[in-house]
Amino acid sequence: MKNMLKIFLFLFLIISFKGNSQNTLKQSFQNPPNAAKPRVWWHWMNGNITIEGIQKDLEWMNRVGIGGFHNFDASLGTPQIVKERLTYMTPKWKEAFKFTTNLADKLGLEMAIAASPGWSVSGGPWVPAKDGMKKFVWSETRIRGGQMFTGTLNNPPTTTGKFQDLPMEASFSSGVVSKVPTYYQDISTIAYKIPDTEKTLSELNPVISSSGGIFSLEQLADGNLEKSVMLPSDSAKGYAWIQYNFNKPQTVKGITVVGGGDKGPFGLYGDLKEARGLEVSDDGITFKKICFIPAGNILQQTISF
Repeated sequence: MKNMLKIFLFLFLIISFKGNSQNTLKQSFQNPPNAAKPRVWWHWMNGNITIEGIQKDLEWMNRVGIGGFHNFDASLGTPQIVKERLTYMTPKWKEAFKFTTNLADKLGLEMAIAASPGWSVSGGPWVPAKDGMKKFVWSETRIRGGQMFTGTLNNPPTTTGKFQDLPMEASFSSGVVSKVPTYYQDISTIAYKIPDTEKTLSELNPVISSSGGIFSLEQLADGNLEKSVMLPSDSAKGYAWIQYNFNKPQTVKGITVVGGGDKGPFGLYGDLKEARGLEVSDDGITFKKICFIPAGNILQQTISF
């Protein structure tokens, strides 16, 4: 009898506990704790913010069940829709930001902030150039092996921008590029032997022709990316092309191409589906495709085959 009583009590406790657990789970779904609520990105675009707008946004977030937000001051060429833009870190911007933090705390909204304005990651006028975002640049100097070299190596570009000597672009932000700092530092010099059979395009000296415009071999192979010329399309074929005509068959194992398509920030411009690639011909009339060159946001591509 005592054992039966213990079993009965044990079962009763399990059933009671299970019932309470289900009730708690149901209540949590109906009224989720703040930790279970979603967080959102909250962008302040190009200073288009007001105290009134901030209050309406935060009260709406709280009302619909959002648990917090990530405040992000950004710039993307957004047109002005407020009477006065509040520029990042100005006194009025700081006043609006303080109002935001106080109201978020009052409403119980978790607030996070970006480490810098916009998508600069670690940018800001207070960051010295030597501590800012950097890129690798390089130059190439070909010398004859097996003998002493006396001279100066070609200097890499020192342009502040995305890639090699390409300067900063204005399209991503407000359309204006302010004066940017320049910083350069040598890292290393790497020497290696190239195959005896490897020749530069200048050594092979092909004849250049194109679908439009006038292009020289030096212009196409000098590595200078800042000075560019538009390549018109062929009105008959419907696409643009450049042809290298060698005086005898050559073995080619790869191609390096700079440019040729930009999907824009975050791929906003969509896929670029132009049929681009490398073709080869023995007679200059009938061509065979060797490789496809995809368009994308990578400025330089090297494709081997």
